[in-house]
Amino acid sequence: TEIYTLSLHDALPISQIISPEDTYVESKIVNFTDTGEVLINRGSESGLEKGDIVTFGKVFLGILSDVGSNSALVMLPTNTLSTFEVVVVPSTFEISNDFRIDSVIKSSAVVIGDMDKIKIENIGINSDVADGDLVLIRDEKVGDILILGNLISVSKNPASTFKIGLVPPVFDYPIILMVFLKIN
Repeated sequence: TEIYTLSLHDALPISQIISPEDTYVESKIVNFTDTGEVLINRGSESGLEKGDIVTFGKVFLGILSDVGSNSALVMLPTNTLSTFEVVVVPSTFEISNDFRIDSVIKSSAVVIGDMDKIKIENIGINSDVADGDLVLIRDEKVGDILILGNLISVSKNPASTFKIGLVPPVFDYPIILMVFLKIN
């Protein structure tokens, strides 16, 4: 199952987000928790399963962490239990269906949720990463390579064995109003 989101502020027409050949189930966001999770009003009766990935196009939003019959919890990447393997690529990199990512990777790293932000750690000390570079999730828990956000506040400590930084969320999560669940 893939989940696509729409918010009040999105400028894309729905036809660019969902394909008319596929079947979708609309779900509303019921609640935002203070622990970095979102409750939606669809669950296993709509075909959802724990571990399903929540995306907006190629942007990663979260993972279903708990699924009831008529509701599900989406764990956002800001949740303190969220950790993912990522790669850092130039900000000019564009994801397409036939891309070759290995030739443009600047560094591998790990991201960790920290409530209102996403920390990135273990960036190679000799890598040429810079503020603005694109951070992509490349983790077996997710499957696809998806955009997480842009790197900011890269550390410049020459005595450290690795670099750290932050990845602000691409979306302001509280403005997301509904999700569309693609049924496979």
